Amino acid sequence: MAAKRPPNSIEKLPSGATVEFWDSTGVDGLPQERRYRVDGEKLPSISTIASSFDKPALMPSAVKKQEQAIIELAASGVDIGSLTQPELRAKLRAAGTHYDDQWKVARTRGDVAHDVLLRLIRDGDVPNLSDFPDDQREWIAAGLKFVLEQSPEPLAIEYMVASLEHGFAGRADLCAQMPDGLLTSIDFKTVTEWKYEKNNKGEIVTDENDEPRKLPPYDENLIALTGYEIARVESGYISTDRRWIVRLGPDGDYHVHESTAPDELFLAALRAYTMKGHIGKAPAPVEAVTA
Repeated sequence: MAAKRPPNSIEKLPSGATVEFWDSTGVDGLPQERRYRVDGEKLPSISTIASSFDKPALMPSAVKKQEQAIIELAASGVDIGSLTQPELRAKLRAAGTHYDDQWKVARTRGDVAHDVLLRLIRDGDVPNLSDFPDDQREWIAAGLKFVLEQSPEPLAIEYMVASLEHGFAGRADLCAQMPDGLLTSIDFKTVTEWKYEKNNKGEIVTDENDEPRKLPPYDENLIALTGYEIARVESGYISTDRRWIVRLGPDGDYHVHESTAPDELFLAALRAYTMKGHIGKAPAPVEAVTA
């Protein structure tokens, strides 16, 4: 059945396949389900499939944020002991300190930094940092630093890829020729704070330059790049030489991490995602066999 609302974009791939893309905000400005159709078939996104791998650090982070917010609420004079859980949650939301509200701020910041950076790479549109609020400037500055230091030559920006063989689609951030001659697939991420590797004594580990060694990106980010590469080749693009996650940090700096996740790992995530839809469902009836 045809979609009632038009897609945000339609793109014909070099392979000949047609990708229709509905973003989370429709062309009419209203919210909608973010989705892809390839040659008329609805397919799951690469990021959704990769998220089949859990983020174990998210729950402790949410608890930490909520604990701090409750302490601040009590310090402001609120008698939190007399509140029910819904009342406490309402107070936190009114203050903008509920953990999900804090994450919403981070998501918005990430979207802004992402869009500004890609406009800079695509159009040479250099942002004026004073035009942005304080809680966005450092991440935008990190993107500026990446472009100035790495000089990516863009070949494709926010381009569609799809695999009809395996059944998934996505929109990749950037494919660029780098100064060292390597064709590089790049995905940009923003981080609220850097996390560092520690030894068994709890001491931060340093690298060969005596700099604190940052923990790698989430597994799902590294695995997603493999999904983009699988779909990229099937879409008719040439394969890349390497895949980078470029993280933009709160200190105006960036960090490059190369993903070496094999195809098998993304396809395992795809299998897990597909099988989730069958959990709890009754098995198909087995026909009786007569001799």
